[in-house]
Amino acid sequence: MFKYPHEDLAGLYTKTSVSELKIVAIHDKLTTGELEDVPAQFFTEHETEKYLPSFISAEKKVSGTARGSAYHRVMELFDFSGCADLKELAEEAREKKITHVIEDLVASGRLNREEADLVDAEKIRTFIMSELGVRMCNAAIRGELWIEQPFVLGISADRLKKGFPKDETVLIQGIIDAYFYENDHIILMDYKTD
Repeated sequence: MFKYPHEDLAGLYTKTSVSELKIVAIHDKLTTGELEDVPAQFFTEHETEKYLPSFISAEKKVSGTARGSAYHRVMELFDFSGCADLKELAEEAREKKITHVIEDLVASGRLNREEADLVDAEKIRTFIMSELGVRMCNAAIRGELWIEQPFVLGISADRLKKGFPKDETVLIQGIIDAYFYENDHIILMDYKTD
């Protein structure tokens, strides 16, 4: 009977994603006892939801993934350079400005109505007025803000798992939600709604 001589490399992939690495890392920490509990959503497969027209289903439940995707889409399309003055506006004007930005995205067809309805303009406004939001706006004005940027990074396989060969390169791919330059530093962001 033939025995594959490199069974120890069975889990070595030449290319992976940040999301897949995150799941593997959580699983490894659970099995070694470094982590005691983890939300079930990390290990469950998503089932395809059956479509029910709105006139049949009185109430439609919205998944956290759909809400998170809607916020990501708004942040991807948001004009940060146009909101640098938000803190200087009166409270009512601030609220109207963010709502207006979202409605303009819908009117232009860049955001659909269902996505817009999942987003709380108040939360977007709170973020834009935060220290980080203001820094993003200023970076956008300087032309130093980048949104939804793909990346590929090559690392040594032994950094992924002890025992993998040091001379093998694994490509890691992903999307950076946003980053900007500030005082000779790169500020890297990953949006989370949970």
